[in-house]
Formats: sequence, structure tokens, C-alpha cells
Amino acid sequence: MKNDIARRIAETSLPLVPYLRGICQTLDEHGAAVLRADPGSGKSTLVPLALLDYFRLGELSGAEKIIMLEPRRAAVLGIASRLAELLEEDVGAQAWYAVRLERRVSAKTRIEVLTEGLLVRRLQENSGYYTKCHTIIFDEFHERSVHTDLALAFVMDLRRMGARTRLLIMSATIDADIPAAFIDHVENRMPGQKTPVIECPCR
Repeated sequence: MKNDIARRIAETSLPLVPYLRGICQTLDEHGAAVLRADPGSGKSTLVPLALLDYFRLGELSGAEKIIMLEPRRAAVLGIASRLAELLEEDVGAQAWYAVRLERRVSAKTRIEVLTEGLLVRRLQENSGYYTKCHTIIFDEFHERSVHTDLALAFVMDLRRMGARTRLLIMSATIDADIPAAFIDHVENRMPGQKTPVIECPCR
């Protein structure tokens, strides 16, 4: 990780910090993963920053972005604000958000935080949007709704058609083996290629 982002991540002293590099490496190797970590461990704020740094987005990967999906508007606003704070930037620079009738974005944006329904709309309206998606994170997956399921169906369809978009599902309370098994089934993964489940017991 680059020193500046790595330093800011480490300074949070959140329980997930020691696990972040392993999470990035697992996602890099397998293309999809399910992460279960306790509430308050730093999933929503530290994981996208660690991925941004690990994959050096904006340096080596052109315009590719991390898409962070949240089930509720309040979560979108709060997480985007915290990401910008950790990056020591204004919201709308590298960390951006979009909710219904409101968005803040710039040419520097590398992490987009938005609701699941907005992702579905974008994929429907712009068939090339997914080419900008380096990694799509489903946060708080235990709060599943019709928007969650539809967004996941779209992403899985894109992956089956050859999109190299990485997929990370995160939650504090789900049985992580269930979404992992679903990914394995849809993508016809062989036993040696099963979707990794990352357990981080770090309350």
C-alpha cells in the first residue's frame, strides 16, 4: 500500500486493519469473495480504501472505480463522508456519492458510494457502465431487498458474460457460506475454485 493511505488506515486502529492485505490478495486471486466481520470493525470505511491502494486505481488502471453499494441513503452519505475524511479530501474528490436527486463527483473519483437501486438503473441505461467497475462491493448484505437481489443478478450476469469486475459481499451477521455457494453455483465453479469466505472475528 502507498504510505499515505496505509498510514491513514493504520491510524484508525480499527480491528480490521491487520486483515486488509489478506482481503485484497484473496479478492485479487479469486475475483469474488464473501467477508464477514463484526460490527464496528471497519468494513465499510477501510476495505474500499485498502482496495483503492492495493490495486493502485487511478495510477495503473485508467478510469476503473470501486463501486460501494449501500441499502440506505443515510449510509451512502455517512460512508462517503468518512471515506473523504480519511483521504483528507472533500466529498466528491476520490470518494463520491450518489442518491436519488443528488450526487457529488469529480474527474478524480475512484470510489463511488451509491444505493443498489441506482446501480441497477445505471446498468440498464448505459450498457458500458460496467467497464468502469473494477470492484463492486455489496455492503450490509444482510439487509437484502429486491434492489439488492436485482443488482446482484445484474452483476452476476455481467461476470458470466466475461466482465472482469470483482465482486465482494460484506456483512456482520450473514451466514457467509450461503452467498458464496450462490456465486459458485451461478459461475459453475469447480471444488478447487470455490468462492473464499473470509471470517474476521474482530469486534
